[in-house]
Amino acid sequence: MASPRERDGLNRITAFAPTHGGALVLAACLALPAWAAWAGAWEKVAWDSARKGRKPPPNVTAVGILDRDRALIGTSDGRLLRWDGEGLDAMDHPAKVRPRKFVVNAPDDVWVFGDDALSLHYNGTAWTRVKNPLNRRKRSEGRLWGAGCAAPDRCFAGTRDGRLIEWNGKEWRHALSPAGKARIHAMAFPSLRSGWMVGDGFFARWDGARWKKADMRDIPRMYDVVLAGNGRGWAVGDHGAIFEYDGTAWKKTDVPGSFFRLRAVACASASDCWAAGTAGAVFGWDGTRWQRTRLGTPERFTAVAMGAGQALLAGDRGTLFRRGPSLASSESSVPPE
Repeated sequence: MASPRERDGLNRITAFAPTHGGALVLAACLALPAWAAWAGAWEKVAWDSARKGRKPPPNVTAVGILDRDRALIGTSDGRLLRWDGEGLDAMDHPAKVRPRKFVVNAPDDVWVFGDDALSLHYNGTAWTRVKNPLNRRKRSEGRLWGAGCAAPDRCFAGTRDGRLIEWNGKEWRHALSPAGKARIHAMAFPSLRSGWMVGDGFFARWDGARWKKADMRDIPRMYDVVLAGNGRGWAVGDHGAIFEYDGTAWKKTDVPGSFFRLRAVACASASDCWAAGTAGAVFGWDGTRWQRTRLGTPERFTAVAMGAGQALLAGDRGTLFRRGPSLASSESSVPPE
């Protein structure tokens, strides 16, 4: 009889090389200044790449939180991995291309988007490829970058050339894009009738019926956006740009030391947010101010996810940091290829 993991379409990887030890945890704790005690310690996860001849670890390109004990990780070599509170599983899926974005509506309702117009859906048991209108386009034009869902039956995904597709609960179809030819990088929706999109030099608002580009000037390339509750939101981009949303308008915020290209931002609450980008740059928001936290890596961060009591920071060359009560006592590493 098949094991639960086999029924779930998962292959358990047991070739771990634990690197979590006292020195590592101490280093992660010391990296956090006193102001960020609310954040808990970030724990570094190491790839099993020490053996001679093993390839360097791939870039981590996407992360998503399922619940308190489970998370999803996507890598540049086309793998999807799942953390289950004990270790990491390699998940079977039908398209081995680079994932770019997870959108988690519920643990049994997850989308992942990526290269080659990738659109996979996870129902809690298995991944299924769902066709969309861009599947026949060239790879560079059909690369899905920014995505989000206002509701399980109202999702959007955008491309690097400004195209937009929409999910109506039954199928993906073309949608009117506010981006023109500009790259769409990210979206966030606090409700069915409200949302924001960011991309190369623009912000656009969703009013429940259509997208409309905001009348804003001198906007740099924006990579990510999050709406954190209490009407507040954050967006990050080139040249250390951090924009704050007060429920009415976006305004650029002056953050000391923020001159990096910030690629990702996420919030667990209005007073617990993290932004990350090039050269290992990580900034934390405690409800009062943004301040840099040094985690001891020079690698570029490309993804942040927070929720259900845990958080993930991920980036190039297998860079992966975790925090949260369900993770802090675990010894684990990302599995080898």
